[in-house]
Amino acid sequence: MSTPNSRRQEELKAQKAAERKQAAEEKRNREGYVYYLRVGSDYKIGFASNLERRLASYPPDTELLAVEPGTLQLETERHREFKHSLISGREWYRPNPALDHHIRNVAENGRHTWWDDEEWRRRTERVKVVPHNWQ
Repeated sequence: MSTPNSRRQEELKAQKAAERKQAAEEKRNREGYVYYLRVGSDYKIGFASNLERRLASYPPDTELLAVEPGTLQLETERHREFKHSLISGREWYRPNPALDHHIRNVAENGRHTWWDDEEWRRRTERVKVVPHNWQ
């Protein structure tokens, strides 16, 4: 037999669980960018809602290869799609023809208005923006 106090605790517990689930869903669907970087000889597929701030955290020799609008969910799909070339963690990949082709397509078809913008490039000068015909 449950008491009113234990029922209330169960209700609060269920409400908090629902709130956590809702927050996680909102985070997965938050708009931002899936970006593709070359750092040394490796690629990184990442997500950022503030791309400028995120790129500022990479070393100066980093190359931004492509960006596509998306969510954390899209980033997760890309990680699954290229898991065969995963080399470290969950976001670092070795170059391969399939990934190169995908990045090239994103770069050619998903260019943003800020891509060639001088002010944006100045603010993100630590990262080299690679033209869409990169090799």
